[in-house]
Amino acid sequence: QEIASCDGIILEIGAGPGGRYMPYILKVNPDATIIISDLSPTVVREWKSFLDKTLDSPNLYYAAFDFCHMPFKDNCIDIISDGGGIGNCIGEKAEALKEAYRVLKPGGKLFHYIGNPDSKTGASVTGGVIKRLRLAGFENITSKQAAFGLLATKR
Repeated sequence: QEIASCDGIILEIGAGPGGRYMPYILKVNPDATIIISDLSPTVVREWKSFLDKTLDSPNLYYAAFDFCHMPFKDNCIDIISDGGGIGNCIGEKAEALKEAYRVLKPGGKLFHYIGNPDSKTGASVTGGVIKRLRLAGFENITSKQAAFGLLATKR
């Protein structure tokens, strides 16, 4: 809900074949401005083809890139919705988190999917993820159990 209510630019990284949070965002807020991205150009093309047929939205953009080297200026994105892209990036997760921090506006938010952070399995990885988020510069890191992830804010 917090992601979908954003009036600014949402970057969905690692959309994958399921789109992770992007379909929910568009259901709640069909006018959302979203950059739908994935490492795979094929996945990005398929989303574009599907959404062009099902939605008439001038606010959807598409890009294929490595999350460790995002093709955006500093401080230009309001929210990053990471439905697994950082966890599946080619490079180091720490580098991808630093890139996410770089492109977010001050006060911008990163929603980072890790599975249920309060489950037994999630608890085993949550501490390491929080540490990497803090090292990248994020603060106010909170568990979002219902959405299976962590929400972190750029200073």
